[in-house]
Amino acid sequence: MKLILITMTLFTALPKSTQAGVFPLAASYDGIGGVYGVAYSQKFSEGHSLLVGGAGGDLTAFGALYTKMFNKNFEVSLGALVFDNVQLTTTYERGLTDDENDRYLLNFKGNAYALGSKLWLLSDYLVLGFSATQSKIEFDSYQDSSQDEISLTGANLFDIDTTELKLSIEGRFYDNPRVPTMGIGVLGSISDISGRTGQSDQKVLNYGANIIAPLSSFFSLRLKAQYSDAIVRVNTSYDTDTEIRTALGANCSSIVDASERASCERLENNLVDYILLNNTRGTATPIGGSGGPRSFRQLRFKAAHTALYSIEGHTSLSKLFNFLNNKNSNFLFVIFHDTGYANDDKSRLFENFKVSNGVGLRITKGSNAINLQAARGSDESSSWSLSLGSAI
Repeated sequence: MKLILITMTLFTALPKSTQAGVFPLAASYDGIGGVYGVAYSQKFSEGHSLLVGGAGGDLTAFGALYTKMFNKNFEVSLGALVFDNVQLTTTYERGLTDDENDRYLLNFKGNAYALGSKLWLLSDYLVLGFSATQSKIEFDSYQDSSQDEISLTGANLFDIDTTELKLSIEGRFYDNPRVPTMGIGVLGSISDISGRTGQSDQKVLNYGANIIAPLSSFFSLRLKAQYSDAIVRVNTSYDTDTEIRTALGANCSSIVDASERASCERLENNLVDYILLNNTRGTATPIGGSGGPRSFRQLRFKAAHTALYSIEGHTSLSKLFNFLNNKNSNFLFVIFHDTGYANDDKSRLFENFKVSNGVGLRITKGSNAINLQAARGSDESSSWSLSLGSAI
């Protein structure tokens, strides 16, 4: 109710509108499921804009984003998101472990509030960003891969309250920095993540580069390299197996049924092992899913250090066959290859890797797009995803 009132207050306080649009939203990702909804966007005079939306399906969510453009080079945004009935497929292995036998369905709900800013400098070739996010995740229950609930009698699952402060810098050395068709971009960011009960505070350093190389009027190559490293500040209250197991308090031994007790003990051991490594080694930005490697489910690989390389070939069917061919629209055929790395020991990061190969179709209209892609890769993995966010 508070979020709705805030949104209504912002909406009624803004000056007369100049542009408006309705956007259908749809997405399907392995490990999350299908989501559909609608968003409403309104642009106002004097640089104000408001976006509100809701989604249903395999999760329920409602969000709002207000942005103020003070001039063409500086903007500030305020956003809020509430989500419920989320069921995420997850495992608690670290690195590139390919054992998916202990997959769990994690049920949770939560909310997030964020303040962000972006500053364009040096004729748009340099972008500085800052964001502050406060989020909360409330755990509900665990299920096994057969969707049978796993009893964690009396367990303290530590609802996660997280404060994240992030600074970023990006050099955009493109022909047109805001709408690039060729060139290179380099970016870096550092996040300070704190406030999580039972977990160590940490900093996460992300850095990488993007290259756009047109080879003809209708074909171009896109290359991406991204890296992530965690720097942990060890929480000495939860940095041993015994401390974490005591704090978790799963009490599996009290379960009479042997099968249920075994499921409880397996989940307890997986959680304790993962939390111990997270608290002593840290967890960088996970890889897998829509960000790559794309044949694996979302957020599949977690470790203190991750790296990802992607190469995409973009063929403009619009230009090749004169279809949807104007400056605001494009119809693309995409072929891609992803290589991902994850390890708690940075010196061994590049010893092993996972790959994904795939194809996709992409229709773009302005800043909105429809993406359909499918991939296969290491460990006989396969996945497909759909995302939709085009204006009506």
